[in-house]
Amino acid sequence: MTDVLQDTLIKAEGGDTAAMKMMSKWYYLGWETLRPSPEKSLEWAMRAAEAGDAEAQRLVGIKTEYAEGTQKDMIGAFVWYKKAYDGGDADACFNLAQFFEGRKGVEAHLPTAMAYYEEGARRGSARCQYHLALRCLTGRGVQRDTVRAIDLLEHAGQGGMPGAWEYMGMLYLEGRDVPRDPSMAFDCFTRAIAFFDFDDMVSIGNTPVYYALCLMTGTGCEKNVEEGRRALRTAAVAGNPSAEQILDTKKVSDPSVQVCFGFDANAQFNKTGNIDWDISALLA
Repeated sequence: MTDVLQDTLIKAEGGDTAAMKMMSKWYYLGWETLRPSPEKSLEWAMRAAEAGDAEAQRLVGIKTEYAEGTQKDMIGAFVWYKKAYDGGDADACFNLAQFFEGRKGVEAHLPTAMAYYEEGARRGSARCQYHLALRCLTGRGVQRDTVRAIDLLEHAGQGGMPGAWEYMGMLYLEGRDVPRDPSMAFDCFTRAIAFFDFDDMVSIGNTPVYYALCLMTGTGCEKNVEEGRRALRTAAVAGNPSAEQILDTKKVSDPSVQVCFGFDANAQFNKTGNIDWDISALLA
């Protein structure tokens, strides 16, 4: 047992809830000499939760909802989320809101869901800020407000949610709901790509593709084809399916990407019978 692990274990056994949560995390991941154990991970999270730690209470709720180290129990998960919420945990607002979206066996009640999203955003939950921003753009459950949506997306990105930066980048690149601003779009994609090594949703999502295509076409930045190719290769090595497809076929088939870069898929289909954007010249 390493010194760090032993010191943390001693603190956890002594009642330090931060150390308990760390032990839970390490048992979940299988860190150092510890083998992954959902049961041990739940045990340590439960000890911290029962000691009144709001974050741990939310973690127990997640483990209970997704049957990690215990049987699935949606009612039990809801109870733990509510305890975490009452204890001041910001992200518990998101978990509770999801229940009232009508997707978890609870009757949908959008006003209650929105109330939790609003409270979570106020408390600083990046996930609540992101989901509330999407609703501000559509007007679903809340007044349509593009200015507020952009502000919420920026706060969510600053709070550690790279998906918010990617979404903002798409809006600015396409000029949807906001004036088209390629430079702002590239800045957003650059902020999102900074999470590449820490977030699988970034490494296997579309952020590397947007970032690479901006560089390869000089959209919102100084053109740098080789750096764009390198970004695609790095993403492909990480298992990004879109990057792999682009490097293999030299074509972009994702309509959401094509729209952002002004590619006319309809005209292409009428001309050739397919909607692929051929970028072989950029990859040559």
